[in-house]
Amino acid sequence: MQSRLLALRERARAIPRWRFLVLLLVPLALVVGREVHGAMSHDIPVMIRWADDEAIERVSVEYARDGEVVQTAVFHPGRGARSVRHEAHLGTGRYDVSVELQGVDETRAYRRRVDAPSEGTVILRVGGDR
Repeated sequence: MQSRLLALRERARAIPRWRFLVLLLVPLALVVGREVHGAMSHDIPVMIRWADDEAIERVSVEYARDGEVVQTAVFHPGRGARSVRHEAHLGTGRYDVSVELQGVDETRAYRRRVDAPSEGTVILRVGGDR
């Protein structure tokens, strides 16, 4: 009988420790999961817009993070186009974006710093007075 009481007492002491561990580990797992998810690359919709009066034949885009180029893309928009849309495969965070607009007569280069979100569209305005 006494050994049974000791076993019940030990069990009663173990339950609060177990609950404490759960209360500690669940929020920790949520924080770590959020950080890992943000670091994972995923498709982010990007729209690049330029001034209405520019006739653009070629658009080059380069995404760099911490000085390292992580993705490039080239587009040939049709006549009269004022933007291009694409999906960049990037992780959440800050990127330096270089955009080159090649027109009929000249090529212009622009640099922007953007924060790639975990959700939503990134809109880059380049050219003209933007």
